[in-house]
Parts: sequence; structure tokens; C-alpha cells
Amino acid sequence: MNPVTSGQTDFFVVAQVTALSGEAGFLKLKLFSDFYEKFRDSKSFFVDFFGNKKELPVDEIKGKAGDISVKFSAFSTREEAKILLNKYLYIPGTHAAELPENEHYIHDLIGSSVYKNGGLFGKIKDVYTLKTNDVYVIEKVNGDEYLLPALNEYIDKFSAGEKMMILKSGDEFYDDED
Repeated sequence: MNPVTSGQTDFFVVAQVTALSGEAGFLKLKLFSDFYEKFRDSKSFFVDFFGNKKELPVDEIKGKAGDISVKFSAFSTREEAKILLNKYLYIPGTHAAELPENEHYIHDLIGSSVYKNGGLFGKIKDVYTLKTNDVYVIEKVNGDEYLLPALNEYIDKFSAGEKMMILKSGDEFYDDED
């Protein structure tokens, strides 16, 4: 989830509207959350319109984790729902789920400085969510891109508050070009 601040409230992106679904105003979504059950129980989401977050009450959410659709109360036809195509759905930060130890939100990771063998290695610019494990996209200090599997065997410490990741010592899992 990526954070966005609006006034005094932090919002987190949980999904993106990707397509229209049927004639009743249902919208297909791409989820950015691992908390599908909590997502299905949501009564509303926020959508950004010209820099302002507007709360949209949910009529119905249907489907399963990989194929989910939402119907908002304010949109009852396909034509009305078109305005939401490609929009992101947000929740207030206060509604974000608590994570187990050693798990972090993507927004906590992105922008974090990455240190290797005592020196700055780069910054995390993206996180790819894959079936087996996540992959950190690190922009190295020389501008090259490096992909690091998000596995505890490679990471010594991560601090969300400091936006800092320290990799375990050694070169065994790094490319030869430093």
C-alpha cells in the first residue's frame, strides 16, 4: 500500500479500478493488499477527485482475491461508473491492518536507503509482489537497477521509521558490478 496525505489524514492505496464489469455499475479491481478478507468487509473507500478524497459507500463486493469487483452506491449504471476507470481506492491509515513482526507495508519500504557492507548501496524505488516472494527494486548509487529477493536471509535490519534497510554482510548474493 502506498500512502497519500490529505489534510491531516494519511490514506493508503488498496486497489485500482481496471475495468467495467456488467451493466449495473460494477468495477473490476486490481488489489494492492494481502488482506482480502478485510478488504471484502469494507463499507466504503475513498477516491481522489482533483486532489480531494471523496468517500464512496459500497453496495457490494464480489469475487475472490484474484478477481474482485465492487459496486458503489453512487453509481448504478455502466456509464456512471466510467468516471472511476483507472482511479485508485484508498482507506484511511487508521484502518490499515496490523502486520506481524518482520512484515512491512510497501509504502514503508519505498524510498528507504539500503546499506551494504557499511556503505550506501541505493534506495528502494519499488516492490514487485510475486507468488513466491516479493522483490525489492533498488536503484543503486550509480543509477543501475538491482532486484533483491525480499528474504530474511539477505536482510539484517529494516527500520520503517528511519526508512533504512541494512543488508547482511558479504557479496554472495550481489552481482559482481559494484
